[in-house]
Amino acid sequence: MLRFGSRRGSARLASLDAALAVGCRVAAMSARFYWCLGLVMLSTLIYAERPFYIKCQDSTECGVGRCCSIAGNRYSVPACGALQEVGGSCRPDGHRTYNMSLTYPDGATVNFTNIYYLFCACAPGLECDIATSSCQEVNELLDDNYLIQ
Repeated sequence: MLRFGSRRGSARLASLDAALAVGCRVAAMSARFYWCLGLVMLSTLIYAERPFYIKCQDSTECGVGRCCSIAGNRYSVPACGALQEVGGSCRPDGHRTYNMSLTYPDGATVNFTNIYYLFCACAPGLECDIATSSCQEVNELLDDNYLIQ
């Protein structure tokens, strides 16, 4: 039987109070911990940084007169390059951009938008000559078309 006046009862109440106080502190710490953990996870999702080896994810990151292009090899890493000038290599459909997600050996998955395959497109005022796969001025291409003359 527990009596409030007895020593044994007082000791039990004191230990019960101490346990309750510790439990409340642990619960408060636990709630604070989970709140902080959630905040860290949310900030990681919002501000997820790309891997250090990815130089560009979109051609707009490269600036004026440049584009983001990727090679056709497995685990290729895109890089910024200059738009092709007269005589530069090009693809007939080189003006097309691609959107894709790639996964790299370290497990990183990176989303790419508006990137070119193999080569940047020809600079403004130039077109890709299908016969030579090189960038030429538009006037020169029209001169080679015998159907128009």
